Amino acid sequence: MNPFPTRILPGVVLAVLTGATIAQPTTTPSRAVQQPADQPANAPDSTLAPQSLTIDLTDSPVATLLQALDANVRTYNEHITTLANPFFEGRAPGLRGNNLAAEYIAFHFNRVGLKPAFASEQTASEGSLVLTPLDDWFQPFSTGSTTSIASATLSAGGVGDLALDTDFAVLGFSGQDTLDNLPLVFIGYGIEDGRAGYSSFDDDTDLTGKVALVLRFEPMDESGQSLWLPGGWTPNAGLEAKFRAAEDRGAAAVILVNPTGADDDRMGKLESIRTAPMFGGPLDIPVLHLSEAAADRLIRAADERGRSLLDLRRLADEGTTIIDLPDQPVSVSVDLETKPTLTQNVGGILPGRGELASQYVVIGAHFDHVGYGYDGGSLSGSTGVLHPGADDNSSGTSGLLLAAQLMAHMYAQLPEDAGARSILFLAFSGEELGLLGSAHYVQHPIVPIDQHTFMLNMDMIGRLRAGVMELGGVRTAEGLWEFLDPKVAASGLDVKPLPGGVGPSDHTNFYNAGMPVLFLHTLLHDEYHRPGDFSWTINSVGAVRVVDLCLDIALDLATRPERFTRGAVTRPTGGRTRAYLGITGEDSDDGGVLIVSVGEDTPAQEAGLLPGDIIIGWEDETITDQAQWRPMLRERGPGDKVTITVLRDGAETILTCTLGER
Repeated sequence: MNPFPTRILPGVVLAVLTGATIAQPTTTPSRAVQQPADQPANAPDSTLAPQSLTIDLTDSPVATLLQALDANVRTYNEHITTLANPFFEGRAPGLRGNNLAAEYIAFHFNRVGLKPAFASEQTASEGSLVLTPLDDWFQPFSTGSTTSIASATLSAGGVGDLALDTDFAVLGFSGQDTLDNLPLVFIGYGIEDGRAGYSSFDDDTDLTGKVALVLRFEPMDESGQSLWLPGGWTPNAGLEAKFRAAEDRGAAAVILVNPTGADDDRMGKLESIRTAPMFGGPLDIPVLHLSEAAADRLIRAADERGRSLLDLRRLADEGTTIIDLPDQPVSVSVDLETKPTLTQNVGGILPGRGELASQYVVIGAHFDHVGYGYDGGSLSGSTGVLHPGADDNSSGTSGLLLAAQLMAHMYAQLPEDAGARSILFLAFSGEELGLLGSAHYVQHPIVPIDQHTFMLNMDMIGRLRAGVMELGGVRTAEGLWEFLDPKVAASGLDVKPLPGGVGPSDHTNFYNAGMPVLFLHTLLHDEYHRPGDFSWTINSVGAVRVVDLCLDIALDLATRPERFTRGAVTRPTGGRTRAYLGITGEDSDDGGVLIVSVGEDTPAQEAGLLPGDIIIGWEDETITDQAQWRPMLRERGPGDKVTITVLRDGAETILTCTLGER
């Protein structure tokens, strides 16, 4: 049975599969993607060569169309469909899927004839560490640590034992302790200094030895909307400031409750140790989130007047409300376990020839993404939902694998007396957490860094639209743009040249280490860092065109006797230069833009911005979310000075930033 309606034409299906403009496939691949008919000596698997098949596919239009594509497009499509599969869990460091993706990359590096790039480590019989150079595909490193719950209990006289993950959750702000039969106290919204003189505390409020029950959000009206910012919440609703205010007054533990009647999508849901992390460092006391139903039962049992959670919320809406609830003592126990988050770069070498062989051209792409959205900057707020990361950056990783395969063929075709630099193919992890993998590599290179002559980086090359892409770094060496210009023209792509070598991807660390760089990128889109970045949205035909350009450049960089050296960045003609701040961010639950990471040597770092800061003001404008803020950034140019107001540890801080050049 034909799975498609008869009105859907094969060319339309081809466009859907590849994201490409409907057109006949090219019959003459360019030099960079041309493969020989015969299998090269250094490629162990004969299936790497293009295959000609004759199969009756009358009833299989998808297979017919895939076979009509160039062999390189089919290979690319297989890689990206695999890497963006849910089996790989969004490839976040610390997840099994990240390790599986690394194994997949190493498998294909080995399959196309590359050599392992890193040293292996073994322990000798007498206990000494033995390093064997160029014997391992993996370069392990840590991206930090992950805290998990070893055990947690919560009980109270009026409600008995409560169930973890059903009645209560442990938050990322939490410390660990065991507390028995402590009195409970309601502290309203836990706001020290709100609008119009509002405060939840008296000057002499003392919570020593008590468990503080605090409401989420801020004073609201009967419709459940903020009294201070209808339709949203002000920074006063931030969680960390509430918890620290209670701890500063001696609270032995804090229990958060969503207030009955609030008009917010988070009602009826418990946060967790992953969805409510600590940005200013954990507290020294347990911090829990109690369900509305369990909190209401507890309050009704503990309050001498039998009031409900809604009753107490209405009192807190009016002002200071400290209510002791001592008749139902609370017992809390939280035991946490912290382990390092381990991941690895993956590297393979295509050995060079002659006098140039000791020099290296690096072709790189990061393979990690944000997993389930907890770390690395999900822009959807959909924590706990898998982010497949097809364009970011299965697309670049698939390009890296295809480039390794095709460059191996090219090297096999070089004349015997031709000199060529070695090519180091690097797949980085930890990019989404702050370019950590590339930073680790440049600090621990396989040869001295001055033997690395050039770095080409492919990050998000899967959404080519109307042939438009960006090529960053074109002025990072003297004469580089003049070298690139004819190659760009021959590619048929609409390439927007950008001069600088600093940007939100891994080439930045290589540029800062002293080498010229290029950054290939097909621009952002609505699915960026969201769960909708699926493999079927990728333009595989267009991505191979980008790989083609990358290889055309890389082959000449590897074989030309002269090497480029990094120089001062000057502006090329053509193309519009964008202002650059140098952060990754996400919408804050409490309004504003939460800074997830700050790039090294960026305008943001120079201005003093820190991870965990929440941007709440830009010049004279109040910032509510990224959708409002990013157009303001785009209106600015490099060199502009802007005033940025951030919320840090519950207090507003004003910083001045000179924007850089993207």
